[in-house]
Amino acid sequence: MSKRNISLNTERALLECAENIKIARKRRKITATALADKLGINRATIKRLENGDPGVGLGLFFEILNHFDMLNGLLVALSEFNDIVAIEQEVKNIKRTSHKKAKIDPKINLDF
Repeated sequence: MSKRNISLNTERALLECAENIKIARKRRKITATALADKLGINRATIKRLENGDPGVGLGLFFEILNHFDMLNGLLVALSEFNDIVAIEQEVKNIKRTSHKKAKIDPKINLDF
């Protein structure tokens, strides 16, 4: 792991993603050298990525996911519709504001 100051959660996520990328490569029976050649980078960079080095660029990470047809899965996971924290906050705000008494216009006929 590089000397960058990252949280333990971030380090764990990097290591898990790195391992999953390595597994994806091996399942496809692609060597690190062959993948590096295909992407126009050196093998050491592939190894750094597969070891969870936070210094490896996000663009390369996306390119590898794209190469393995896994990029759409990441995009779905990061979708605004899967932002659980924000959704929970919206629900709390809706509940809070719905408890206020609604003002009803006396001119509106509510008899059905």
